[in-house]
Amino acid sequence: MNSADPVARDKLTRGVRTDAAAWLARLHGPNRNAQTERGFRRWLQADGAHAAAFEMVTEVWDKAGRIRRPAYSALAPAVGRTRFGFAMAGAAMVACTVLVSVLVTMQLLRKDVTSTGVGEQRIITLDDGSRMFLNTATRIDVRYDSHERRVLLLEGEALFEVAREPSRPFVVDAGERQVLALGTSFLVRRSDAVLAVTLVDGSIEVAPVGQSVAADAASAAAGEGRRISVPGQRLTFAVGQAVDQAPQLDSPSLEKITAWRQGQVAFDDVPLADAVAEMNRYSKVRLELQDPQATDIRISGIFRAGDAANFARALAATYELRVTAGGKRIVLDTAPQASAPPEQF
Repeated sequence: MNSADPVARDKLTRGVRTDAAAWLARLHGPNRNAQTERGFRRWLQADGAHAAAFEMVTEVWDKAGRIRRPAYSALAPAVGRTRFGFAMAGAAMVACTVLVSVLVTMQLLRKDVTSTGVGEQRIITLDDGSRMFLNTATRIDVRYDSHERRVLLLEGEALFEVAREPSRPFVVDAGERQVLALGTSFLVRRSDAVLAVTLVDGSIEVAPVGQSVAADAASAAAGEGRRISVPGQRLTFAVGQAVDQAPQLDSPSLEKITAWRQGQVAFDDVPLADAVAEMNRYSKVRLELQDPQATDIRISGIFRAGDAANFARALAATYELRVTAGGKRIVLDTAPQASAPPEQF
């Protein structure tokens, strides 16, 4: 990387490199168009680190295309003996990593479906410059065309930052509801039980799927959907709830419900059963409550997402619970009461 700013190189985090590989895949993919190129230019200009990362992955991609299998195989016997061997093996590993990132991204782009695993988070920059922040165990299906930008939230949770493009509405489908963005950012969470839509900035309209969506704020206000224009307001729908039934409206702390962006889970006086369920979203180690009487303990605090063990230890110390760990399970139970001393006469 000769032309990249040396300061920018220090900012090449894994996420920035992944985004750069994704853009390289889009530019080499079958669906490249003018919108793709405009989105790439916006991403490139947003941060000096983006240009440095793209230069790096492009350089590795070009070099990887010139690697021959016999030449790599010939290096294998020397890898334990020379610094040159270590350097070449390391370069080959970096090349393979970038190649895998680009090829996997190209495959995802062809299918238009992107997902995260348990405890994983991803940032996706779309062709129009909109960004999606995917939380743990989330699946989305992106369906862009010349008339509409539509994203299907199949499961999980995502924060959307939408680029303004009045001629093409941005719509998120989530089960029985769809969310129309009116130049905004918002959070959508979909589970088996509820759908929650929270406005972060701007305004949105939430309407039944299949209802025509308005392309601007004025016509959205006259529609049948529920419009939200106050940042922090959240609409919660029960799955299967009738489309004409009013959803629950509240105003949770945006800082707390978006704490996952910083790798945290925040609770504010919630039942222990709900806190355990939330922590289980981020870890393959499952927390289990053994004593039904403990489910109503109220929990407040900020915990590290995915750290089930420390969460359990904190509960044990605070609420005198007993913790039993084994395999992929951590069982929380009420500690046995000490027997009362014999009564004195």
